[in-house]
Amino acid sequence: MVQSCLLRCATSKFAALSLALLVPAAVSGAPNGARPAAGASAAEDGQWATPSKDYASTRFSGLDEINGSSIARLKPVFHADTGNRRGHEAPPLIVGTMMYVLNPYPNDMLAIDISQPRRPRLKWTFRPRPRPSAQGVACCDVVNRGPSFANGRLYLATLDGQVVAVDAA
Repeated sequence: MVQSCLLRCATSKFAALSLALLVPAAVSGAPNGARPAAGASAAEDGQWATPSKDYASTRFSGLDEINGSSIARLKPVFHADTGNRRGHEAPPLIVGTMMYVLNPYPNDMLAIDISQPRRPRLKWTFRPRPRPSAQGVACCDVVNRGPSFANGRLYLATLDGQVVAVDAA
């Protein structure tokens, strides 16, 4: 279920993720386990559980709080330093009140509790420790296109070709 997309986050001190929170679509199939048709878009639920939002890779949120009349009032809610100064291409996932951020090499995953948006809290960090030699064969910097969330787990691929499932709790 690993989806991919290209979304660049600006990097700066602590690769400051200044995030206006858009939220992920739940990854769920039919009761028989079948995936929805590629063009199917689920009803907007405020979630962003795959890098491309949905199986159709629309990268579009149906939330309407940000529009022409509200844009002038937007301001950063928080920023978090990932500690990684390389290019960030993986969009953050939002599942419930958690934000999951996957860094470029060494592919550290951060789980940030955003239940209090002005006071986000780092809940855990997962460090997969991919082989350092993988950096020499990466084509376009040591970036990662992002994890996906399903069934209480985060699925990600590391730069050295490992596929990892992490318990989101």
